[in-house]
Amino acid sequence: MFRYLYKDLLRWQASQDRKPLVLFGARQVGKTWLLKDFGQREYKNLAYVSFDRDEAACQLMITEKNAKNLLRGLSAITGIDIVPGETLVVLDEVQDCPIALTRMKALNEDAPEYHVAACGSLLGIALHEGISYPVGMVHE
Repeated sequence: MFRYLYKDLLRWQASQDRKPLVLFGARQVGKTWLLKDFGQREYKNLAYVSFDRDEAACQLMITEKNAKNLLRGLSAITGIDIVPGETLVVLDEVQDCPIALTRMKALNEDAPEYHVAACGSLLGIALHEGISYPVGMVHE
């Protein structure tokens, strides 16, 4: 199944000033499928985390603010060697771990060579008091 957003993902992947990607929308429209398919086709490795199923990944986001340590932790959790340009990191169901969106700022500023995408539904509602959205630090 080819989605019209696939071309946008290819442009994002090739961008010299790429920022972490945030893909949000209604439930059950294919966000996860699209990012997984893109990762499997266009990258050597796909490091996939679903926050609704992986409490350790959410705990990592809560406790770790350093981008390189976040990536090391995600590598350990997924069992995938996260290599810049070769691995797509997909953070799914971010509404279940809203602090993950805040961590996108650190990934943008301190590890821009890594390809990171987050997706989820109802992000605007899930972002609650005390959690900031990284305006200008992510590609939407």
